[in-house]
Amino acid sequence: MTRRSLLWILAGTVIASTGWACAADGPSAETLALDHFAQEIEDATRFDGRRPGIRIDLVDLNGDGCVDAIVHFRSAFLGGARGCSAYILDMGFDPPKELGGALTCGFRLASSHTDGWIDLLGDSGGRWALLEGRYQRIDR
Repeated sequence: MTRRSLLWILAGTVIASTGWACAADGPSAETLALDHFAQEIEDATRFDGRRPGIRIDLVDLNGDGCVDAIVHFRSAFLGGARGCSAYILDMGFDPPKELGGALTCGFRLASSHTDGWIDLLGDSGGRWALLEGRYQRIDR
């Protein structure tokens, strides 16, 4: 693992105040998210001999008091042609429930909401909203 990828893994941004999934006595949301993607991380490491860069942003996307996770990967295996992808996990489930996967190279929070969930703006353009249980690209 390179120093740069290690720093990217350690540079996870915690937007929520606790960093825990709904149960404060259980594992952290970061641990649950990494466990959720354990097989994909292992496969990506085998693919090119390097562990993918991982950043986990924690934010309560729907106001239920539980953090949700936006998991960003930098990897040729997980990120396709652009080398990066993001997955959204609802941490209120055991195991966490994927609400969108392999979306874009990163997100920031929008000021708008759809059905009580914060919309997301792609770093490379586009807007995503939770529709029919999954974050999907929308045009507004």
